[in-house]
Amino acid sequence: MAGSEQGTPVAVLTEDKVDKLRKNMWAMNAVDYSTHPKTTIIETTDEDDNLTTTEITENVLVIELTHKTPDEMAADYHFTTRQNTYLQLLQDPQREEL
Repeated sequence: MAGSEQGTPVAVLTEDKVDKLRKNMWAMNAVDYSTHPKTTIIETTDEDDNLTTTEITENVLVIELTHKTPDEMAADYHFTTRQNTYLQLLQDPQREEL
């Protein structure tokens, strides 16, 4: 919101815009996963100091999120020479704080 006390909308997230943001997020990131079993041995003692051993096997899910680089995104979206020039300017270390 900007402007007067009541404000003027500057940006509004409609359902359509949220869908576009969601599609961009998936386009900018690659998601991969794998599973593997993991066995753990648990030893416990009861009130009479009798030792009990229990073996538990669980499936572990590993999710890997890989972000695409700006250059990969530029290639995916077929940037023009002008867009690539602007992209390089934005990546200049002097603009890192922006």
